Amino acid sequence: MADWWSGAPDERYWCEVTDRSDVGANLWCPQRDESGKPYWSYSLIHAIAPGDIVFHYSTKRRAFIGASVAGGPVETRQIVWAPHGTIGVKKKGPREPRPGWWRPLYGYTASKLPLTLATINRPEHQEWVREWAASRGLSSAAR
Repeated sequence: MADWWSGAPDERYWCEVTDRSDVGANLWCPQRDESGKPYWSYSLIHAIAPGDIVFHYSTKRRAFIGASVAGGPVETRQIVWAPHGTIGVKKKGPREPRPGWWRPLYGYTASKLPLTLATINRPEHQEWVREWAASRGLSSAAR
């Protein structure tokens, strides 16, 4: 996978988007999507290295609520997973366990002041975000 952060060893930050109540315990995902095909987002768990920082975004609070440190290695485990997209919402009833990937996290630290999307999207913060992205060669299409 050709990633924008390739060749930038100091870019070791990730974001988990979740509604889980046990934020910071681990990262886990299925090995395949609902149709049985590999899904690029799920495979990113393998790009995370021990020692990388994982920021946790809560969909319930619409804010970044803390951060953890990734451990390793990634393990294969049976998981029960329900995607939140249109396919996941359509399927009703209990989910069956299926092959998944699991990576431990350590040292969860909750943010004293969660960082909301409303704060990030304030006009006074947008210039900094755009300058940071431009300094890393990110085009507006990649943002």
